[in-house]
Amino acid sequence: MHRPLCDVGKQRRTNRRSRVETERDAGLEVGGSQLVLSDVMGRSGRAMIQALIAGETDPAKLAALAHPKVRASPARLREALRGRVKRHHRFLLDLHLQQIDALAAGLPNHAGKDQRAGEAQGLG
Repeated sequence: MHRPLCDVGKQRRTNRRSRVETERDAGLEVGGSQLVLSDVMGRSGRAMIQALIAGETDPAKLAALAHPKVRASPARLREALRGRVKRHHRFLLDLHLQQIDALAAGLPNHAGKDQRAGEAQGLG
């Protein structure tokens, strides 16, 4: 019953590795080894990634998208967001976001089906 959820977890880890590799290739340090944001897919990280996808490259404008509770200083954010984001990086980041969103949207549906199936078999 839990196998599909394990597969989703593996896919999420694979997507995260691919996204981090894309960020490194673009010269960004937001979620890599020099962690600036604790949750790159949180509100601030997602806003910055979406702005990068839309073509924004100014580190100051990207850093300004950070939520006020982000611990990193604006200067540290600007430094981490200084990179070489090219068209193919924007494409890959957009693809990663789509995959993450698709997995997140499907996970509650499948979790509920697994629970209902277990209950129907007398396992719940």
